[in-house]
Amino acid sequence: FPPGMVTSSGAQFWSGTKRQPTPLEFDVNDQTHLDFVIAAANLRAANYGIAGDRSPERFQAYLPSVDVAPFVPKSNVRIAANDSELKEQSDNMMDI
Repeated sequence: FPPGMVTSSGAQFWSGTKRQPTPLEFDVNDQTHLDFVIAAANLRAANYGIAGDRSPERFQAYLPSVDVAPFVPKSNVRIAANDSELKEQSDNMMDI
C-alpha cells in the first residue's frame, strides 16, 4: 500500500505493528547485498541442475553491468486488507 493509505474503516494502514517497506539501493560493495545475490543465484542454479559459483570476485565484476528496471506499480489494483475483502475479491473472480 502507498504511504498514507487509509483502510475502509478510516484507520491508517501503516500504523501499529505494520511498518511501511522501503526499497534498498543495491550496493555491490555491501557484503550483505553481495552474499544475498550469490546465495540466490546458487539456489536458482541448483533448481535447474546447473553448477553454481561462489566467487565474490566474479559477481562483483559482473553485477555493475546489470540494469534493473525500476519497479512501477500497476494502477487500479486493489489489495485485500483483511480476510473478508480477500473472500469478496475471490468470489468476484469466480463470476468472471
